[in-house]
Amino acid sequence: MGVSRMSDAKAHLALLGRELKRLRGKRTRADVADQTDQHAFTASIDEVSLGRLEAGELEPTTDLLFSLSTAYKVSLLQLLDFIVIGRIIAEVPVPSTLAEVDRELKEAFGLGDWLRALPLAVRGEQLSEDPTSEVKYRADRWAAAERIGLRESALIGLAQCAESRHVEEHRRHRIYSALAYSFSSAGLFTLAAHSAKEALLLAPTELTPERRWGLIQTRVVLTVAQSEAGQPVGFGDLDEAEALLDEALDATDAGDLRKELHVEMLRGLVIKARNQEVQAELHLSRLVESAEESEQGYLLMMLRLHLGALRRFLGDHDGARAVLTQAAEYGKSRGYVEEMFEISFQRFRLSIEANDGETKKHLETCGEYFSRVHGTTPSTVQFEELIREHSS
Repeated sequence: MGVSRMSDAKAHLALLGRELKRLRGKRTRADVADQTDQHAFTASIDEVSLGRLEAGELEPTTDLLFSLSTAYKVSLLQLLDFIVIGRIIAEVPVPSTLAEVDRELKEAFGLGDWLRALPLAVRGEQLSEDPTSEVKYRADRWAAAERIGLRESALIGLAQCAESRHVEEHRRHRIYSALAYSFSSAGLFTLAAHSAKEALLLAPTELTPERRWGLIQTRVVLTVAQSEAGQPVGFGDLDEAEALLDEALDATDAGDLRKELHVEMLRGLVIKARNQEVQAELHLSRLVESAEESEQGYLLMMLRLHLGALRRFLGDHDGARAVLTQAAEYGKSRGYVEEMFEISFQRFRLSIEANDGETKKHLETCGEYFSRVHGTTPSTVQFEELIREHSS
């Protein structure tokens, strides 16, 4: 296998240089230099400096990048992140052919190895010989960049890829799926739900039933999250969510109780989003009984979590405490972390509302799992923000 390294004296500037050249398009360097000279609040750039920037030979100042972001009507943060990405991928060995890039990139995405996927996507874009292929790898680059923390730039980049006239329909479907994840991670559930809806609409007809079920779950969960975050949700969106759950139920194999319970759990959350909390509580209670009878471990834990949160909302503190305690016992015994954070947080909130004297204990447990999920100890401000986020 041929391997090359993305390196030279200023390897970390190579990506920025290529992007600046792409953004300039058919304009001459003189045109751009004249444009930057017209604004009193931006630094002027001469043709020679722009040429050196595009060649990756000149380390730009923030003033220069701001001038270029104004001239090209792009985000300054995005230009800065091209340098960050350049530093990450510099000196990383990459394949020399697109076939090898595709194989390794697919493997990296499958493993969630984003630091490996990033240089591979950049390399694929570099080797591409047509605009369609370029957009494909550019979207992969931004999807990987989002997973390593460059969220704001990635959101802009993915949205630009989704709007490109060169993107293929099946690729647009994947880009909207990535946007749904990214917007959700940023707490922008309205945009996340819209992206999930577009991903479903653009889904290929040959999509496997498992993959379509995954898209349906994403669409429904984001619609519910949108409601719980206090963002406006139309009844049409909730009707669509229920219709999708009906579709999923119809496609469920006879005897697949686990999937059937999962579908109905999501239906309970949609009922709650309609502000029909009492009906939702009855619905989830029946599902908990069914899950208990069939020994559905993980799903039972999640049902108890949702039921506990709903009972807490309805003021049934004893009922909430009972199911949340059971959920916590199972989650702790199986070593779940993110789920235990959610359960612990609900128990913390319940303790505050019930004034049962166990608030400090649940706060400590919640903080422990927060640290394991986020890698840092939560501050008082973060907990106050979390309480606001979970106040529905």
